[in-house]
Amino acid sequence: MNPDGSLTLDGEAITIEEIEDALAAFFTRIREVGSDLALVVGRWRRPVRALIVHIVIPLLVSYSVGLYLAAQSSQELQQLQRHFDAQNAATRREVVKAAGAVTAPSAVDLQWRVVTGDGLRVRGRPSTKAPIKTTLRIGTVVRFIEKRGRWTRIQFDIQNAEELVEGWVFNKYLTRVR
Repeated sequence: MNPDGSLTLDGEAITIEEIEDALAAFFTRIREVGSDLALVVGRWRRPVRALIVHIVIPLLVSYSVGLYLAAQSSQELQQLQRHFDAQNAATRREVVKAAGAVTAPSAVDLQWRVVTGDGLRVRGRPSTKAPIKTTLRIGTVVRFIEKRGRWTRIQFDIQNAEELVEGWVFNKYLTRVR
């Protein structure tokens, strides 16, 4: 976005008025031709083509890839959790040993951690003063997001949740799945 309110796409400045006119013409044309999208695409004005090519298509691709990766992560997390549950690891030493013996299911194996302390507090932000969102039991598999000092941002699965839950935990109580 330029200071004057225009956008620069593909090296060309496009004013807001051009975008508004092009979008109005686009929607009018869609109403006129109905479902014949090929006719509409062929007559798009430069600002709409630029918006579609540089903004809409990349957003759609990014969203689709994000959905795919989220589904993959959830499946991998469940697979790893089943492995740790089958190990019946009850102590930190047993969990660390089990984590070292696992071959992570994906090429991105650096993202997985396992909880090595029972009742690990998950917080909304990296601070002991932050409210506790939940606690995790020893042997729970989590997805590593980022590390900030002595804190790690993670995602984890809880029962009856449609998506992975996110929070912060103290680094000391996680170990990497090898």
